Amino acid sequence: MDFKIYHFKIYQEAFGPKEGLLLQQENRWSEVSPLPGRSKETLDQALQQLRAIQQGYQGPLLPSVAFGLFGLTAPRVTQAPVCLFLMGTPPEILKKAEQNCGCKTAKIKLGSFDLETAISLVKTLKPHLRLRVDIGGRWSPQQVMSFCSHFEPKDFEFIEDPGQDVSPFAMASDEESWGSTVVWKPMVKGIPKKQTPVILSSSYESGIGLHQIASLAKAMEIPAHPLGIGTFMNLQADLLEDPLVIRAGQAHFPAELRLKKEMLTLC
Repeated sequence: MDFKIYHFKIYQEAFGPKEGLLLQQENRWSEVSPLPGRSKETLDQALQQLRAIQQGYQGPLLPSVAFGLFGLTAPRVTQAPVCLFLMGTPPEILKKAEQNCGCKTAKIKLGSFDLETAISLVKTLKPHLRLRVDIGGRWSPQQVMSFCSHFEPKDFEFIEDPGQDVSPFAMASDEESWGSTVVWKPMVKGIPKKQTPVILSSSYESGIGLHQIASLAKAMEIPAHPLGIGTFMNLQADLLEDPLVIRAGQAHFPAELRLKKEMLTLC
């Protein structure tokens, strides 16, 4: 298979520095960037498999590699419904929520906050946004149940990774066997089976990788749930010359994905 491989490094406010690979096949670009701590493969292992594919390898694919190869043939999209991504200090979260650009849904990461702060934040936000609350498995069972006691199931789209059953609240997890909603990170888990109902979410990719997620949603004909691609708002500098923008709750991609070549190094 004929494609070029480039190395890049970006910085995400919510994650820190992240390295990855871009694949180029004529005028098509895609991203391969395993998520440290979540992906089963390292970036070096992904690079090794990509080099093997260039030499004719046709065996099983690592998840990030499978997603990257999909991106080379994926349908182009110019917009997709987006879920606002709220992370940071309480003042930062509230400021981002005020500048919601028409988004009706927001994901808020609460696991690092004490219970009182988390409850106060959610009570401020819930009249204005449909919330996906991400606890990340970081609270004790007592904290989780105390938090839930201040709200009603209708207040949230779901609670992600609560670490325990919080029925009657809707739950979500990245495990298919746990929770009522599956949050699927294709860079970590590869391409989901078509019959698997999922909400697609990012792994702190560049704009190229986020376009792949939107393309996957289109290819799989996933219902118009807001995609978890709002992480691009935390990118200090994207690889795309023309950055993504949010208008009326939609992430708008440039018609032509032009790259900042100075941020790329040929492997």
